[in-house]
This record gives sequence, structure tokens and C-alpha cells, in this order.
Amino acid sequence: MTVIVRKGVRYKTLPVVPITQAYWDELMDRIKAEFRKKLYSPMLKQIKEPVSSVENALDDALIAAIKSGRVVYHRGRISGKFSAQISREIKRMGGTWEKKSSSFRLPKSDLPAAVKRNVDAANKKFEKQTASILKELNRKKLPEEIAKSIKAKDIFDFQLAKVDNDTGKSLKNITVSAKLTYSERAKLSREWQNNLRLWVKDFAKEEIKSLRETVKQNVFEGGRYEGLIEGIQSSYGVTSRKARFLARQESNLLLAKFKETKYASAGVYEYIWDCVAGSPAHPVRPSHLKLKGTIQRFDKPPITTGPGQAVRRCNPGEDYGCRCSARPVVRF
Repeated sequence: MTVIVRKGVRYKTLPVVPITQAYWDELMDRIKAEFRKKLYSPMLKQIKEPVSSVENALDDALIAAIKSGRVVYHRGRISGKFSAQISREIKRMGGTWEKKSSSFRLPKSDLPAAVKRNVDAANKKFEKQTASILKELNRKKLPEEIAKSIKAKDIFDFQLAKVDNDTGKSLKNITVSAKLTYSERAKLSREWQNNLRLWVKDFAKEEIKSLRETVKQNVFEGGRYEGLIEGIQSSYGVTSRKARFLARQESNLLLAKFKETKYASAGVYEYIWDCVAGSPAHPVRPSHLKLKGTIQRFDKPPITTGPGQAVRRCNPGEDYGCRCSARPVVRF
């Protein structure tokens, strides 16, 4: 415990109760796992390459590539991944290379009958698969199913128990604070799990809408398996980042609010605003840096937004992605 003097007033500082990444890592993993299980894995399962390598070996190189989806014929162009052998086959048919589009131009009428049949069969196969994917993505209950599948109550319960204990230790030199009962923790944990599910449901709606557009665009442009898989993987990258944000934000907010209540019950109403060191990649927001070292009140949060932004008042850890912390102080 340290004594400081501000404007003639003496304060005792209490130990900071930190919130580390370990608090939200498991929650982030669970959110990502449910999106994989309910959304991404079923899509990828639908668009597996339709022909095995053994079957491909029975065909010439171009037909094998068309069957596997590595090469696509669409609106007079052949695009995809070309080996030297495939390129030679296309040129023998009269195909001309276009550097700008990285594809061969060749009228469908010039395609050999066997190639035409396989192009048509590959198109029908892909259309059937994408139609099945779109049907699933159009299900209205899908976002709710994803949200409901996320179990977070036990994680929030553990977080609350840990912070309850740590906060009690930081207050031991000035008072004896009552701990949450199991039923009180369970109630708070259920409420925050429901809150998290609302956020997940809203995000799932946005992501499913984006995925529908990715699938439709891929079909419209004559894409095939690799292009669609890349689009799905890109979408999963967005989901992973959002999962991290939601896990961190909800954990930080729950525990920040809980600490405020705990300190208030012990008669501690003020704190010093502490900032992390920051880095070029993840700098501290100027509006938060301006608050560094200032004494604030839990019940009167300061403005944490910059000029021109909608005004928000937050304590450390409550603003979006905030990594700041509150160091409680007691006047004496």
C-alpha cells in the first residue's frame, strides 16, 4: 500500500486486481469452436473435391482438373491452376492465353465433346453443392442455434470467484468484505452468458449474410472449390477476431462492473486511472492516455471518447477493447 498526495489530499493506494488474457482465452476458443461446428465445417464438408485422385488418374490432365474443380470453364474462358500439360492441351484446342485475366479464351463450340460433358457435369455438381449451402445459410434459426450452443456460465462463474477472492485480498487492510455466495455468482454468470449470446446472435446474422454473398459471387463469377474455400477461410478469420473481441470485452466488462460494486460496498469510491504501455501496433487511445494518473470516481465515469465521437463515459476496462486498469484509492 502506497501513500500519495494530490491537491493537498492524502490517499492510500490499494493493489490492482489485474484481468489477464487467461480470463478470456477459453471463452474465445468456445465461441470459435461453435462457429466451426455449426457453420463452417458443414459448408466445407459440402464442397469437398468430388473426384478422388485414383479416378482422376484415369482421365487426361484437363478433364481430371475440371472434375476436381482446379480448372473452370466459364463464359468462354478457362481459368484455374494450369500445369504445363494442361496448358498444352488447351492450346491444341485453339485456346489463346490472356495475361490480363490469367486465363485461356476458347469458345465452347471448340471444346471436344468429352471436355464439354465434364464441364457441364462439374457445373451441375457445383451448383447443387452451393444450393445446399445457401439453403442452410438461409435458415432463420441458424444464428440463434449458434448463439445458444455457446456455454459460458462456468467460465464467468470461475472469473467471478477469482476476482471476488483477489479483490477481497486487496481490501483486507481496510475492511472485511463479504464474498459472493454460490447462488449469487450463478445468477450473475447466467445473466452474462445470456448477454454474450445476444452479441453472438447479432454477429452470426452479419457473418451469415456475408457468407451468402461470398457463395453467390463465387457462383456468378464461375468460381470453383478453391475460390469458395478461400472465401470461407477469410470469413472464418473475421469470426476468429470477433470471437476474441467478444470474449475479451464481455469478460472485462463483467469483472470491471463487479469490482466497482465490491469496492463501493467497502466504501472505496475512487481510483487512479492506469494505462498499459501500448505499442506502435496497439497504441493507447489518446482520450485514455489523457486520463492516465488522474483520480476518478467509479460512480462518475469520465468521458473516454475523442473529439467528434459520440460521448461515452466508462471506467477502465469498460470501453471497447480497453486495456486500462483502475488502481483503487482511499482518502484519509
